[in-house]
Amino acid sequence: MSPKPMPRIAARSIAGGMLLMAGFTLIWAGIASSALPSPLSIPAIVAFGTLSLLVGFGGAQLLLASGKFPAHSSQADRAQSKRIGIAYGAIFGTEALLIGGASGIITATHHDAYLIPTIGLIVGLHFYPMAKVFHRTIDYYLATWVCSVALSSMIMLSQGKITTPTASIVVSLATATATSIYGLYMLRLEQRAIRSLTR
Repeated sequence: MSPKPMPRIAARSIAGGMLLMAGFTLIWAGIASSALPSPLSIPAIVAFGTLSLLVGFGGAQLLLASGKFPAHSSQADRAQSKRIGIAYGAIFGTEALLIGGASGIITATHHDAYLIPTIGLIVGLHFYPMAKVFHRTIDYYLATWVCSVALSSMIMLSQGKITTPTASIVVSLATATATSIYGLYMLRLEQRAIRSLTR
């Protein structure tokens, strides 16, 4: 039996998530490459840049095709989509506030070495509520991965076991890897969604 096309709002949500993951992957890869030695920075940018283009192209393709997906068929579907949208916005809004506040405090207290690990930790933490909102197990794994690397980097920094550039590289690469995996996961959903339109 052929799968039914997903609701239009779901297709647009996945497309938006893919574009976000593509952008965030480039940002984190850029942070890492700026601290990496020249011979290593180019392969990192090429690898993550290729993944970002792949995910970003898939997201744009799904967004352009989203008008072909069916609108919601019931009031319950519309209400659920509204609840998810509000929760999604609240999570991202809280994440942005925490990053802004933490960055300000770290800069004001001259603890710049902890800036990237702290931002990485906040990004990792935001995946936990996302898992509950979207009922996805992958978010728990990505959250635990990023948070573990960020916290480990903070501990090692405080003990003088690693330098600031090393901490930035490790956390940035770990986070770029997480956003890439998330993007590829959604790329799979995108491909299924596009195939459902032709059946």
